[in-house]
Amino acid sequence: MNRNDAPQMSPMAEKTAQSDCENAAVVPPGAVGAEGTTAPDDSGGPTSPAGAGSMSPIERRREFKPAVLEVRAAREFVADALATAGYQGDVDDVLLLVSELATNAVRHARTRFDLIIDARREGVRVTVVDDAGEQAPRVGQPTPDDTAGRGLLIVDRLAETWGSTVVGPGRKAVWFTLP
Repeated sequence: MNRNDAPQMSPMAEKTAQSDCENAAVVPPGAVGAEGTTAPDDSGGPTSPAGAGSMSPIERRREFKPAVLEVRAAREFVADALATAGYQGDVDDVLLLVSELATNAVRHARTRFDLIIDARREGVRVTVVDDAGEQAPRVGQPTPDDTAGRGLLIVDRLAETWGSTVVGPGRKAVWFTLP
């Protein structure tokens, strides 16, 4: 159930996804700082409803190399962002889906990838942008004996919404939202 017509990225996330990441720093609206700077406003963001209480809005971005160890680094980056924001949703589900998208970028795209996390009171949106072309990913139909092909099936089952967006020549973003 790939929802390419699902809600689009927030303007900041789309702008971030379209720009080339020269380093791992984030430049959120109105702030310039090192990786992990907190966004000062609560506009845009994920479209999923949630009662996340006293969560502070945050948007972060980091570039990762196409290496297996970077999947763990991507999970740690997101876990830190969620903790900083005070995210009260299911962190384990977010981190599992981050693992799936980051693994796909490493195994299939084989290019550097940018990870963008946009956490708001309404929920969280994670986007992985790679340079492996504009073709939308497809959910696999693995047999019980297959040892691969379940990543997007897991994303499809757990995410509130997910999809892919072409963000530039040869670049695509695959994203998911969770409350």
